[in-house]
Amino acid sequence: AINSLTKSEFCESFLVSLQNRSSYACSLFRLLTSAGVKIRDESPYTTPPFLTTLLNTMQFISQAFYQKKIDCPLASLIPQFLETLLPKQPPTSDKTPTLRGKEPIALSADTLEADIRRMALESLKKGNSNELV
Repeated sequence: AINSLTKSEFCESFLVSLQNRSSYACSLFRLLTSAGVKIRDESPYTTPPFLTTLLNTMQFISQAFYQKKIDCPLASLIPQFLETLLPKQPPTSDKTPTLRGKEPIALSADTLEADIRRMALESLKKGNSNELV
């Protein structure tokens, strides 16, 4: 139904309603996201039609908010909902992704404890443990 609204002559009114009724809009999309995650988890490496429609609709709404410079709670939550809904990618290795271009740690490596200890010492030297956490 939401997808149909975004493609109809009522699209502008719908976007204004989403902006004006923030608590309702956020709750609605949280509910849809929860349903989408359940569906995604049942078939983790495929994208069911409901999930595809939901992703496309949320991307459309996000782009419309951005283009119209609409600032509301839903506008900031939709990117998080989209990230949550994106289909899982098949595992390619036993390494965890890292931030800021650092070498990933192999979770099955014999040197895991030494790597974590090294990272903890580096964090203590810097006085900032955000990267370690």
